[in-house]
Amino acid sequence: MAPLSTLAKGPSTTASFQFIDCPPNHDGDAMYYAGTLQAPESNTRLDPQKATVSDIPVQDLRGSEAFLSLDVHGLQFLNYPYFRSVRVDSSTQEIMAYLSDMTATVKNLFKAEMVFCFDYKFRKNMNYLGEGDFNQILKDLALTNDRSIADPASFMTHVDATPAGAMRRLRRYMTEKECQQYLDHPEKYRVRIMNVWRPVAHMVYDRPLGICDFFSTVPQDYVPVQFHTSTENVGEVYWLRYNKGQQWYYISSQTPDELLLFLNYDSDYRDGPKCIPHCSFQHPDYPDSSDRQSLELRMAVISRKRD
Repeated sequence: MAPLSTLAKGPSTTASFQFIDCPPNHDGDAMYYAGTLQAPESNTRLDPQKATVSDIPVQDLRGSEAFLSLDVHGLQFLNYPYFRSVRVDSSTQEIMAYLSDMTATVKNLFKAEMVFCFDYKFRKNMNYLGEGDFNQILKDLALTNDRSIADPASFMTHVDATPAGAMRRLRRYMTEKECQQYLDHPEKYRVRIMNVWRPVAHMVYDRPLGICDFFSTVPQDYVPVQFHTSTENVGEVYWLRYNKGQQWYYISSQTPDELLLFLNYDSDYRDGPKCIPHCSFQHPDYPDSSDRQSLELRMAVISRKRD
């Protein structure tokens, strides 16, 4: 156990974050669902309400980024200039070349047996959107899976997958033989889902990525929420319930040459973090900066366990 507070040395700022407004005694019998429900489902699904909490301290990790470890802190920093610029309007061939390069990089970095990218998203901050517009764009993108349009930067504190959601999603993309070998033998293989996040186009000032230290959270903070990832499939993520003990961090002035890797799921976390809640936030010192643009990859990283 190694909280990020043992590393952070940079200046702090304050920001507002969105959380799920959920009673602490919610027993989970009725699942929260983000989206429009059909009448038969409405009896067993709850519409998640959001609450904004302001003036949350956010500590800068710049200056300590070289000491970050995925196993210890749940996130890792990598200076990795890419030989060509990748943007939302890049050709499919250019994007596939980037995915292939990052797959090989992550496989080598973590000495993994199998690595694959099962999802990627371009994001761009859209300050002009109202809440209704934002939600409609997310719904349209989820159902069409259109990668030629950037998603808005996320306002909601979240983790990209619950353990159950992670396993369901991986089984969609892996062959039956691969599932039997890797997923059905947790005593032999460690399965992780990680996000590989980098700015594109320019340095990030507006809407940097906020990171919540896993060790500052408690199990009751994590609330499962389901949503449609397509017309056929339902995903399951965590939305974060606020507690005043949570500690937030970010890396200031992140450039397109800098990667941030962080955990969304780990089948064998032991004394380390299980996942990293995250969310973009409006930095109060840069209200008029260029809109943030970023690219995130969601990658499955499967490694043989060591004795």
